[in-house]
Amino acid sequence: MELTLGLIEGQQRHHLDNIRLLRRAALEARGSYQASRDDLVIASLGWEELTDEERCAFPPLLVVLTHESLTQNGTETLRLLLASKMPLKVVLFDSLPPHEADPEHAASMLTGPVLEAMLDRQAFVLQSSLATPEHLYGGLVEGLRRPGPALFHLHATHPGEDPQDALASRVFPTIRFDPEGKGIFGLLLDLSDNPEPSILSDVSEEELPETDVSSETFAEWAFQRESFKGHFHAFQDEGAPSLELSDYLDLEAGEQQARVPFICVSDEGETVRYGMSGKMIRASVLIHEHWKMLLELSGAVTPFTEKLRDELKQELADAHQNEVEELRQDYEERMQQQEQEWLAQTRLKIRKKLVELSLRQHTPAENGQGLQA
Repeated sequence: MELTLGLIEGQQRHHLDNIRLLRRAALEARGSYQASRDDLVIASLGWEELTDEERCAFPPLLVVLTHESLTQNGTETLRLLLASKMPLKVVLFDSLPPHEADPEHAASMLTGPVLEAMLDRQAFVLQSSLATPEHLYGGLVEGLRRPGPALFHLHATHPGEDPQDALASRVFPTIRFDPEGKGIFGLLLDLSDNPEPSILSDVSEEELPETDVSSETFAEWAFQRESFKGHFHAFQDEGAPSLELSDYLDLEAGEQQARVPFICVSDEGETVRYGMSGKMIRASVLIHEHWKMLLELSGAVTPFTEKLRDELKQELADAHQNEVEELRQDYEERMQQQEQEWLAQTRLKIRKKLVELSLRQHTPAENGQGLQA
């Protein structure tokens, strides 16, 4: 990859020389060229000073790598390539040796390069496979059209392999990362094309093969590959508490130490348990934790979201209680005001009635006295 870096830098210098000539020719064509003023500016012209049109004229360089070749050259050079801001398009195919693959190394290669590229926030990143063709083709087109660097991490399925297995087990989730987006890191990361767990489990028994391994974990995905066969053995219950791997991965690290995980394989209707090597268990934990971290980075699942939700619920509850209290006070004030008005009106009516009664009592007496006189 050092050769690639040198090649792209050489092409960049050649492109900048051509742009300098074009800039000078444009000034001379307008009759505004002055050597003492313009030569220094043109000579110091760099990639950052180019217009979008001038950058698009630079032909992109396509580099195809595999996990094996990346291991031999190191991931640091890949990070340098993607940080160059040049139109460098890196296609990275996941690959496994034909025999005796190291599950821990395989898991680190499946997670490390993409995560490092996203954290650097310099390159467009796409991780996809034929399991999601629209996501794959749309991301490739968008990344190739971008003037800057791009990393395409693509899953190369084995003959007879269902690409959905890698997607379902979270071994190779779909990822789209756009560093040119606005906002915090989670808004740049898109995991929306990954299926929900409820969708993954919605498979009828008739659709299952005779020998079925439900790919929910890295180990169950790896069980179907010859290169990992040496990391599985018939499970023997030696007295230690055992637990299925999918449940084992949800435990805390301290609780995992006291359990022995296994996977279940359905062979012609009979369920067979298989144990795993320590490397296979650690690789499964790494893939599981990587998926959880992606969910947290994207904001889909995070304790801060739960905390914020609780705070909002409490704020809404307090606001509702305050509104209820204000309504109650307003109601009581209105009731008191109406009661006072009613009492005042009642007093006036009673007083009026009493006056009328008093007048009726005095009027006959006065009339009788007048007749006697």
